[in-house]
Amino acid sequence: MKELLQEVNTSCKDCIFATWEEETQVGCDLGKIALYKERKTPIIEAFDDEDREFFVIKAWCSTYREELWRT
Repeated sequence: MKELLQEVNTSCKDCIFATWEEETQVGCDLGKIALYKERKTPIIEAFDDEDREFFVIKAWCSTYREELWRT
C-alpha cells in the first residue's frame, strides 16, 4: 500500500502580522520570516492576480491569523 504524503505550506498573503511596503510583503510583525530563514526553512516569494508579492512558507506557521481573528 502506497503512503500518501502531504506537504504543509503557509501563505502569508492574508495574515494580519504580514508587514507590507506598497504591494510587497517585507516581513512579519512577529519576526517569523526571519526565524524561518534562520532555520533554513524554504520560503517562496509568490504573487497573486493583483500583483501583490508575498511569502509562502514551506511549513505550518502557528501564528498565522486572518482579519476575522481580531473581532
